[in-house]
Amino acid sequence: MSLRARINNFLIKDRHSSPASFIKGETHNHNLLPVPNSMEQSEGEFILPYNSHYTIHGPYRRERLEQAVQRFTDVLDKSSRTESAYDFQQTNASQSSNLSIQVEQYTDFYPSVDDDESYNLIIDEQGIQITATTDWGALRALTSLNQLIVQKGDHCVLPCVTIKDQPVLKWRGLLLDISRHFMPHKLVLQLLDTMAMVKLNVLHLHLTDDQGFRVESKRYPRLQSVDTRQEYYTQQQVRTLVDYAADRGIRVVPEVNLPGHCAIIQLAYPELSLKNFQPKTPNDFLGDFSPPLDITKADTYTFIENLTAEITALFPDRYYHLGGDEVPEQPWLTDPSTRIYMKELGFKTGCDLQAEFTRQYAEIVQSYGKTPIVWEEAINDRLPEGVIIQPWEKGHYRVDTTKHPIINNWRYYLDFKRPAWSYYRQSPFALEVNKRQVSPKDLLGAELSVWTESTLPETLMRTVWPQGMAIAELFWSGPSLTSRTAIADLYRRMDHNHHLMENCGLLSRQALHKDLSKLAGNNSAPLEKLADVIEPAGYHFLRQRYKIPSLLLPRLFPRSFHESDGRLFLEQLPPESRTGYLFKRNIERYLNGEKELFISLQQDLQQWRDNHNLLSDTLPNTLTGQSDDIVQLSAKLSQLAEAGLQLLLACHQQECLPETVLKPFKRLLDQCEYDTFELGQHQEVYSLLLGFLKPDTLNRHNIAIQPGIRQLFNACKQQISVMNKRQVFSRHKRRHDSDMTLSP
Repeated sequence: MSLRARINNFLIKDRHSSPASFIKGETHNHNLLPVPNSMEQSEGEFILPYNSHYTIHGPYRRERLEQAVQRFTDVLDKSSRTESAYDFQQTNASQSSNLSIQVEQYTDFYPSVDDDESYNLIIDEQGIQITATTDWGALRALTSLNQLIVQKGDHCVLPCVTIKDQPVLKWRGLLLDISRHFMPHKLVLQLLDTMAMVKLNVLHLHLTDDQGFRVESKRYPRLQSVDTRQEYYTQQQVRTLVDYAADRGIRVVPEVNLPGHCAIIQLAYPELSLKNFQPKTPNDFLGDFSPPLDITKADTYTFIENLTAEITALFPDRYYHLGGDEVPEQPWLTDPSTRIYMKELGFKTGCDLQAEFTRQYAEIVQSYGKTPIVWEEAINDRLPEGVIIQPWEKGHYRVDTTKHPIINNWRYYLDFKRPAWSYYRQSPFALEVNKRQVSPKDLLGAELSVWTESTLPETLMRTVWPQGMAIAELFWSGPSLTSRTAIADLYRRMDHNHHLMENCGLLSRQALHKDLSKLAGNNSAPLEKLADVIEPAGYHFLRQRYKIPSLLLPRLFPRSFHESDGRLFLEQLPPESRTGYLFKRNIERYLNGEKELFISLQQDLQQWRDNHNLLSDTLPNTLTGQSDDIVQLSAKLSQLAEAGLQLLLACHQQECLPETVLKPFKRLLDQCEYDTFELGQHQEVYSLLLGFLKPDTLNRHNIAIQPGIRQLFNACKQQISVMNKRQVFSRHKRRHDSDMTLSP
């Protein structure tokens, strides 16, 4: 077996190649996302009158549901193309209405983890009926109602359906890192609107890290003044954000990450630092783990207690995240005061120290009536009962889930920039706890994450959507449904709801075009054509993959290599190429018999092939520093497209291409092999060895038409196999006929 084959075999265990089929599986005749638990459709439809009436029955928070109906109407108006505006007026219970909402229980102002979000939705030709146990269920029903609307002529209509729905997971979160790159307040409010549109119900705010402490502290003002950019939320902005989220049925959970990832705290208050490990700037440890706090000092715990009192007063949710990830032990083990402290307590390792710190931090948080959450590194026997564990890295753990419920974060990192289908097939119950798969009763919920080392405010929304929709459906509908749903159907519904967000002004349809135009000026068309089918690897993959070469070969792979790699142009690109997906799906349809697609496929391939010459002539000076990457990718795209043209024509004419043609095509396809840029544990060396077998830019980018070309290649090989079998059969038949003729 060749070196390439051996390395590939090792890596393939954790690699998610493009699925064999996008169109196989169940399809749905609606645009609902997430898909409901139960839905029955009947004949007929309800035509929405422009002037409609609604009633609300039962104990409910008047202002919340009235605002929710108004938001439903606003989405209806913005997404429809009718000349007249829709208007829903509230009437009393004794009058007739087009929309009836029945709520059974009065709810608190702020949502909680145990709230009932179930709802029933019935639409017939006379109108709409919503019944829900709580306001929150009614909000989810109105979201489904917006997604069901179809425009016919100058009217909006709703199909006659009966829906019974409730979430599989009661904690369906999105973690947003606002420290590495600060996210403006208005942008986070827009993010909350989009989260509500796909029924996510927790915003986990990573408030603090080395680069910034992003919430105003009146007790410790230097946490803000030390930041030269002064990027943080005022306490009033935090209250506004929390209330805005609550109106949409979303909880806001703060994270103050300690004892590591806190260089900004040590810059502001250096007396909390270890003696020989004081940071000088917030970016001293970019790409590395910053030294932890000095946890031997009483002042450290006084600081934490005062800060916790201030933060818990701003966030009413009963959960509070302590962080606790990626704490390097070496600074502790080499600090004289810490070593004395360890000896006094009988500690031998940094893990012992972190366990003791986490116990004390958790008890402080619990004293304010909060339930602590910690990252997986903080799992230890000293954790107070009830502390929540949040796994993110390994996938297998030893933990007593009766004492420590789990919020799964493993493999749901959107900044990994993986295709939506790869997230969609990752069950939140796939964790291994005590050598068994985690059960639903052990799982409090799950979160998708957006870490912002390389995500900017202008790229946040296209990092989250539409990829996050696939995970939102997984969390609400559950893996038993998503595992049998056709990927093509998921993408169709993602498209619909992405357009819905765009029509509401929450996403910009032209944002990427504008960003690339800024770089390329008047010559942006060839660059945009290339960008349309390129998928960049995420920051975490680059950091992990180049960790070893930056240590062994620092001149070839400087520490900042993975951070400077494709910036400007490459950071603008979304995680997944919609064009690449459509091309593969159309190739699949063509090979399944839709031969009328031949002309359009041929035209696409010709344009990609010819784009390289156009790009080479117009590559703007602003991209000179990255031109090698761009030119290499453009050249490979052109070569793949040329191969695709020959393979498509051979399939269409049912001709066999000779091995002298197919072998170079196979080498090209192998060199451009599609990858989801995810390394299993301890695979960095093997990935590096494999990477030396192809241009490095192809280790960091996908050319998204490759899976479609691979399908054509396989079809041509199969065509040769079939024809060879026919020839063998024909020879045997002629021999048999000849023998029969010669026999007496």
